Amino acid sequence: MMRYLTQKPIHPTAAGFVLLLASVVIHAQNTPLRKEFKEFDVASIRENNSSDTGVRMNFPLGAGDAYTPSGGLFRVSNMPLSGYIGFAWKLTPPQSSALSPQLPEWVRVTRYDIEARVEGEPTKDDMRAMMRALLAERFGLKLHTEVREIAVLDMVLAKPGKTGPNLQPHSADDPKCLRNPPPTGFFSPCGIFGAIPGLPAKQAGRNISLTMFADNISTAAGKPVIDKTGMTGTFDFTLVYQPDNADPNSDSTAPGFLRALSDQAGVKLVPAKSPAVFYIFDHIDRPSSN
Repeated sequence: MMRYLTQKPIHPTAAGFVLLLASVVIHAQNTPLRKEFKEFDVASIRENNSSDTGVRMNFPLGAGDAYTPSGGLFRVSNMPLSGYIGFAWKLTPPQSSALSPQLPEWVRVTRYDIEARVEGEPTKDDMRAMMRALLAERFGLKLHTEVREIAVLDMVLAKPGKTGPNLQPHSADDPKCLRNPPPTGFFSPCGIFGAIPGLPAKQAGRNISLTMFADNISTAAGKPVIDKTGMTGTFDFTLVYQPDNADPNSDSTAPGFLRALSDQAGVKLVPAKSPAVFYIFDHIDRPSSN
């Protein structure tokens, strides 16, 4: 007598799960792991003794996300070491202001050219991590952090749910910030809080978060500014004002800083207390030879 082996039918839901699991496994096997960037492959550090006063860089070094992929090349010339530290630790203006007086004078004055390379396409934060490693290796740089409660200014909306006429959400039709000319009328960099020297003070930016906006108005405000607007996404802005310490006889009809924030940006600053992270300087040496 012939015997037939039968198999219990697989429930459709179970079958679908098995196929899904197989698909996930195959996709995981075919998806290459992202390279972890820990340090540059090669790096050159040279003191710059030229009479040049300009800093040159192959991508923006600010705390914002603006970044031009460079094929793994980091190239900056004629910048004090304090500038490289600010980039590597992504320091906000208040953090830089607190750290700068702790640093030896040569760190703030002596200018350096740094060129470094790594194979691959690192992100801006990868570049920061590799620069931290380079500064530790060549300069013996050591910092640590402390959290302190300090007096701050909370940035809130002057009118609920609404920013001012000069602070508007970045256009969803321009996700890469390529529109030319800028919609804001004057110097308006993408992903950067920009400023034009002179009076009245002119500041502008495109495609930046309100956290970045708050960080960068801290110097004019005199205290760290914390974004408490509750607004997400990125924004375009211009801000024109007469600084409080400007010559009272200067010819300007621009409003004062706080008035400009209210009328142009639609925000106001409220005194508050908040914990804040500070970077504390521990040690640094002159760089070793290449």
